[in-house]
Amino acid sequence: MQPLRLEVPRAPRRGRGVLPIGMRDANSRDGSGANRPCLVDCRTAMRGVRLPLSSIMPVPKRDIMLEVNMKARRAQHHLEALNVEIKQWLASPNLLTIREYAKFEEGLHVFRIDISRVPELIPLLVGDFVCCLRSSLDQLAWGLAHLDTKRIFTEREERNISFLIFKQRSNTYDDRRTLFPPAVATIFDGLQPYLRGNAYKDDLLWQLDELWRMDKHRMIAANCTV
Repeated sequence: MQPLRLEVPRAPRRGRGVLPIGMRDANSRDGSGANRPCLVDCRTAMRGVRLPLSSIMPVPKRDIMLEVNMKARRAQHHLEALNVEIKQWLASPNLLTIREYAKFEEGLHVFRIDISRVPELIPLLVGDFVCCLRSSLDQLAWGLAHLDTKRIFTEREERNISFLIFKQRSNTYDDRRTLFPPAVATIFDGLQPYLRGNAYKDDLLWQLDELWRMDKHRMIAANCTV
């Protein structure tokens, strides 16, 4: 019996497909039972048949760097849109409110400058930019972890594959760095914010990761004031 080959007909009836199967057809019209393709309903032919998807429809190899660049370009798009919105906000005639008053009992003459409320689109674009940029790093990490094509990850290990960003060295970091080839893990070691000690908050990777966590899990600063 030849391998199953899944095809999509040009105009199938709703809910039905055509599955050519190279096999002996004892019920052929000519009764010959010749080894030739026969057309049957997909659901009937596949009932009780378990095959890997790749054996029916080969999955093309992924170009990880192509996808990483796609995410990075999208992040750049959000950043450019963010810059436009900030410039428009700063150019607004209502950006500043200046008030002047006196406190006679204290002998003070006060000038107070208030900045208008930040438009909600600005923090939303910040979140979009951060999310796409952080996602591009995680997709890069996925590709790096799979450089060893012979390694098979468990489901738990696959869930833990990410671009490593840690503010302190921990057992979790030591465990997750083993998901990568040794050469890649060594590079991660040299990028970690914990190398800065108490100044880890000055690290750009840590700042990106923290902004991503805040936007994803905590809050969007849509009604903030400066």
